[in-house]
Amino acid sequence: MRAITPRRCERRHRRADVPAEALRLYLDSVAEGARLAGRRVSALVLCDETGWLVGSLAGDRELDLPRVAAVGRWCAAGLGPLGDELEASGGEDLFAHSLPLRGRALTLTSVGARVRSVRTVAADVARILG
Repeated sequence: MRAITPRRCERRHRRADVPAEALRLYLDSVAEGARLAGRRVSALVLCDETGWLVGSLAGDRELDLPRVAAVGRWCAAGLGPLGDELEASGGEDLFAHSLPLRGRALTLTSVGARVRSVRTVAADVARILG
C-alpha cells in the first residue's frame, strides 16, 4: 500500500529569483489582498533608514514615491504632522509602520489604506531580502 502524502500548497502564483523583483511581486500581492478585502491601496513604499527605496508599487497613481517614503519615515518615527502628508499622498490617507529587520530600520508606507498584517509583511520581507 502506498503512503499518501499531502501536496504542498504553493502560496505564490508568480515567482522571481532576483530579490528586488520578488519584493515588487510581493508588494503587488499585498495590494491585491487589500483590494480583495475591500480596501484600495494606491501605493506601497518600503524604504531604509536613509530613505533609499528598497521596493515600491505605485499602482495607477502618479505619486512622488521618494517623497511618500520621506513622509512615511517621518510619521513612523512619531515626529508629528508635517503638513504636506495629503499633498504627498495625493489627498489619500497615508499609513506608515516601522519594520525592524536585522538591525536595520525599514519603513513601510501605504497610501489609501492600511495593509492587512504588518507583522506578516515584515516576516515576508525579511525572508525575501534574506
